[in-house]
Amino acid sequence: MGKADRIIQIYFKLISEHSAMKRQLEKEFETDRRSIERDINEVKDMLSSRGYIIRHERTEDGVRYKLAIADQTKTDTGFLSEPQLLMIIGILASSRMLQEKEARDLIKSLEKVAQVDLLSKEQKNIIRQAENSSLEHYRAIESSLSLSDDSPLDGKDSTFDVLYQLYQAVYFSKDRFKIIRISYVHNSGKEEDIRVMPFSIVFDNHYLYMRAVSCDTGRPWNYRVDRIIHVEQTGENPDSSIKKSDYTSRPVAKMMFEEENPVTIRFRCHHPAVSAALDEFSDCCTEYRLHDADGNQVSTIEETRPGGYVDMTIRNYSQGCMFWFLSQGDKVEVLTESVRRDIREKLKEALKRYE
Repeated sequence: MGKADRIIQIYFKLISEHSAMKRQLEKEFETDRRSIERDINEVKDMLSSRGYIIRHERTEDGVRYKLAIADQTKTDTGFLSEPQLLMIIGILASSRMLQEKEARDLIKSLEKVAQVDLLSKEQKNIIRQAENSSLEHYRAIESSLSLSDDSPLDGKDSTFDVLYQLYQAVYFSKDRFKIIRISYVHNSGKEEDIRVMPFSIVFDNHYLYMRAVSCDTGRPWNYRVDRIIHVEQTGENPDSSIKKSDYTSRPVAKMMFEEENPVTIRFRCHHPAVSAALDEFSDCCTEYRLHDADGNQVSTIEETRPGGYVDMTIRNYSQGCMFWFLSQGDKVEVLTESVRRDIREKLKEALKRYE
């Protein structure tokens, strides 16, 4: 066997098996120690361009050549880096969109992409501890529906199968709708077959939602993905006059309370909720002004402390926004009269419960 063929075979052996014994290579290729050492040096050069290095480990059986990643902390190497993997594990653990087994299986797949087997023992331990700690108290999808012996969610398609079908329907075209039929379980436990035209998939407050237009009512609605038991592509062609862009441009509803039309809402938010308001409504804010305690307009959040506030104008749906406003207690004052009136009525009803 020629030198070039030998180098190529050693290269692919390390890529596929991640290690090779020097003595075994000498025997397999019927060559001497120095030839293998020269071959390994050339393989090193080939692998370095892909972000790999070759470590030499001395064992009782001789030298082992072991493939490793040069720097697993870098995020621009083409690998899924260690910091990126740890971040994804944290995100998955804080969500509720998967069953625990689905979450663990996904992390195992990501570990293969990140080539965790090539990491040092210390790095592997960090990832294992992060995974175990994050998932130790993993709060999987739970509700009154999943606690009963005859839950309508039993036997549902896997979350990954459902998501694949939904993404196929949502993103097959930028401009055209596709009609699908979903088997959906409502809060009451009732299962219903619904024909919808999906236009986006969003993550909100621990859950994934499919935003879609109902074929029966023509109204947009939000469907929790974990409550979708099955998805069927109908092959039907929707009315060409219905434009997908009319719906994709709609703001994502707060608390997923979708309504017919978004409204413009002005409100004032005082510390310590100023940062929370800016974070919560950053995607639908049309204007905001920061003020210090004396009412003077300032340019940074730091200048508003202590006692300052922010005046914000947002465009969203009133029901979901009201839930957030009420959750902030006396730190928020709504200035738009129609929404202000609705909040007054809700506060009156709430007060009656404590009389």
